[in-house]
Amino acid sequence: MGVFIFSKLRVTCVVVYRYCVVVNKLKVQWSSIRSCFARELRNEKEAAKSGSGKRRRAVYKFSRNLAFLRPHMKLKALLENYNSTLNDEVG
Repeated sequence: MGVFIFSKLRVTCVVVYRYCVVVNKLKVQWSSIRSCFARELRNEKEAAKSGSGKRRRAVYKFSRNLAFLRPHMKLKALLENYNSTLNDEVG
């Protein structure tokens, strides 16, 4: 009976370990994809400035798939600006 419980516990630990490894890899990949999309948005904004002589680069391949993130990325930028303005007024 004790050997059965130990082997079942060992299998469970292996499954949990593999799951954690997969989850960590997915977190890293998602972070990378999100960073690339943010960089793409920043490049779009810089290219849209009038008089900008910057050459247009190729569009990020997942840009259309990640379009749902645009409002959230803009909101973050606005909040950062708001917080920095508050800090300037206080300090």
